[in-house]
Amino acid sequence: DGFENSEGRMLNSHIIIHNLTNNQEEDISLDNKPDGSNDMIASFSKTGAHIIFVNAPNTLDSVKEIWIADADGSNRKKIITNASMPSWY
Repeated sequence: DGFENSEGRMLNSHIIIHNLTNNQEEDISLDNKPDGSNDMIASFSKTGAHIIFVNAPNTLDSVKEIWIADADGSNRKKIITNASMPSWY
């Protein structure tokens, strides 16, 4: 959204996938995440079929949640509340 903050606060961040084959970008957060929240710290599963990421509201004292979704951003599912730094195990 063009917002910059020296303390690192983010507003409305999305997960963007860049396809190296066709040089296209796909916003997989668009139409999938709650308005005003941030999708961040995303990583693919070993098969590439899913992503794991953090979602949090834009407030400074927000509770972060770990979510998983299909690689296209669909089928979002919250798996942990009050957590960050997700990783596949």
